[in-house]
Amino acid sequence: RRDLRLVNRPVAAWERAMADDEAQITAEIQTRSATAGRLLGNGDKIGALRAAMEGPYLSTKNQALKDSNYENVGRVLGALAESDLNGLLSALSDEELDPLMKFVYRALAVANNSPVMLRLHAKIVERAGLGVVVRAIADRRTV
Repeated sequence: RRDLRLVNRPVAAWERAMADDEAQITAEIQTRSATAGRLLGNGDKIGALRAAMEGPYLSTKNQALKDSNYENVGRVLGALAESDLNGLLSALSDEELDPLMKFVYRALAVANNSPVMLRLHAKIVERAGLGVVVRAIADRRTV
């Protein structure tokens, strides 16, 4: 959430504001990572996934921040077993399925737990329809 008033300020102020945003996003990613790790350690995979996916991962163009955020989500996705998928999908809301599908595509791109990710993809489509695929692919913001 960038302040549009910064557009008329000198470049140095804009760069400082961007650095502040990135520092804030980094802190949020670290906090979510700790929360997701704790929940995952307690066996709460659904809570861990929600904690990892929460936040401003679409608001930055900094690839290092996106990679760091994906590491959190990827760690949770990598811990999923096929037996977890039905419970996961029944617990998640329709609004949570769109970003989840983006993370599934990212996990498939890096070959993270691919057999389970393919089954998760199929189950998301079964539950939410093909619109979730179209929205995940058409949205230019990446995770």
